[in-house]
Amino acid sequence: MSLVIVLAVGGAFASSDPPCVYSQQYYRMGFSYLPAGQLGLHYACILCPFACTYYLPDPVLQPDNYVPCRQGIYIPINL
Repeated sequence: MSLVIVLAVGGAFASSDPPCVYSQQYYRMGFSYLPAGQLGLHYACILCPFACTYYLPDPVLQPDNYVPCRQGIYIPINL
């Protein structure tokens, strides 16, 4: 019984965020990618079907292969 509860709770946490959100996030500006900062502090992603942030899945072997991570429109937050 406790195994079922652990699997259910673990599955709920695992499905909430994609694994790429734990990597450095970048946003696209023209033809370049810049560090995005921290979600909620430096930027927000307004929901829409576009790519909001990108990440580098293999920064050593493919340093220019930016892959979409979060969906939305990138909105910087000015403090």
